[in-house]
Amino acid sequence: MDCSLIVRDELAERYLLGQLNPAEQEAYEKHYFECARCFGELRRLQAIGDVLRTAPPLAPVPKTKRARNPWWGWAVGGALAASLVVVALLRQSGAPEPIAATPRTAVPVGPILSAGADAAEAPAITGTVDPSVAAAPPALAASSRRMEVLARLARVDPPRYSPRVLRGASDEAAASFQQGMKAYVAGDYGAAIPSLRKAARLDTERSDIAFFLAASELLAGNTADAVGEFVRTIAMEDTPFLEEAHFFLAKAYLAQGDADRARAELVRVRSLHGERDSEAGELLVQLESAGSE
Repeated sequence: MDCSLIVRDELAERYLLGQLNPAEQEAYEKHYFECARCFGELRRLQAIGDVLRTAPPLAPVPKTKRARNPWWGWAVGGALAASLVVVALLRQSGAPEPIAATPRTAVPVGPILSAGADAAEAPAITGTVDPSVAAAPPALAASSRRMEVLARLARVDPPRYSPRVLRGASDEAAASFQQGMKAYVAGDYGAAIPSLRKAARLDTERSDIAFFLAASELLAGNTADAVGEFVRTIAMEDTPFLEEAHFFLAKAYLAQGDADRARAELVRVRSLHGERDSEAGELLVQLESAGSE
């Protein structure tokens, strides 16, 4: 017996209805215990039967609703007819459960709507489903809460910018930097990025350009680009933006959901004993709290 024969002869359906002869039943049972695909299909059909056996009759659709959505009455009627046939066959056969059923709890099952259907027009359907489907697993819920905490910790205020007289103030890189920083100061970080990127290409050694480009990318939501620019800033020797770059790199990692890398950057901030020391310490405490939830 193979999968194609089982599908062609509807052996799974007939098995659940108790319609297989002893030889067919033995061969089918031997097959599905060795075939994950057919075993899964059998469980799926069994679950559908469980729901149909306990589902109450569907409410009739008002004529006015059928007039507004002519396809709905046909769809409900077809589904109801199919349900009644399956339920009748199952009840008449009295077929025993071939597989131990998972304990089930009655919970509401929402209506299935096609495109354009009005939710208010759909009849409510209730049935029995596995509780593990009705509620999110605890691990998934905890992961969701953790990601919410990381997203909250990732929020940033724009790094302060104090215009200063710099070397080569009249060159093209400086002019592009100044143009970009006008948009930055105005809070339009997306508009600042093109000029700052141009300045960074023209002068690869200025850490102020790299840092404020990274900050603009982060504030504009371009997290991956921000990470790269903060790393480039940190790699520059004797940069006055070292502590700030580590701090905001940690924020970028938090935005990506990477708590471990964020924690490492915050530890580096603390080791520098600068202005961000206290804030980095508070973030570390909150990260540890989020990790223990």
